[in-house]
Amino acid sequence: MPVEEAYDKYHDRIAILGGIDIDFICRSSPEEIYKRSTSMIKRTEDTGSYALGTGNSVPDFLPDHKYFALIRAVLDQR
Repeated sequence: MPVEEAYDKYHDRIAILGGIDIDFICRSSPEEIYKRSTSMIKRTEDTGSYALGTGNSVPDFLPDHKYFALIRAVLDQR
């Protein structure tokens, strides 16, 4: 289930952690990763119960610049 859908369905009962899929991060541009990450932060800012992150452990083969796009989204929203 996409993290956006899981959040909409469950955020009032549990905290949603991560959910930005490693496959999405590997296949997407840094701009797409940043946009989706920022969108999740904005989607959840009024209701909470979300921690931005990947859907799995971060593997060695994940390009650093793509992971940093996710991190940059958090830093830019501070």
